[in-house]
Amino acid sequence: MSEATLVELHRLQQLESWPDLRRMRCAHLSEEAILELGRLRAAGLPVLSGRSLVRLRVAGLRDEVLVDLVRRGVAETDVDALVALRREGASETAILRRYPLLG
Repeated sequence: MSEATLVELHRLQQLESWPDLRRMRCAHLSEEAILELGRLRAAGLPVLSGRSLVRLRVAGLRDEVLVDLVRRGVAETDVDALVALRREGASETAILRRYPLLG
């Protein structure tokens, strides 16, 4: 990760308190996605575990969709169903339609 990203995560108090960072980077989540997830987490919003984010990434969801799902309040209990939908050929758009924007 770049120094700027590490500094920002430290400023958000997410660097030391977020053990899933390494797992997410190993799954090739972008620094931008990790930083946005860190911002959401710092704001007190529930963020999927690194393991779940990696599973969804491996299932073929792009970083932008992962962040959008977190913003929409997707829970850990939804991850198995999302992976199954993706394996059945559901598009990212179809998956996002299942979770309305919060707000």
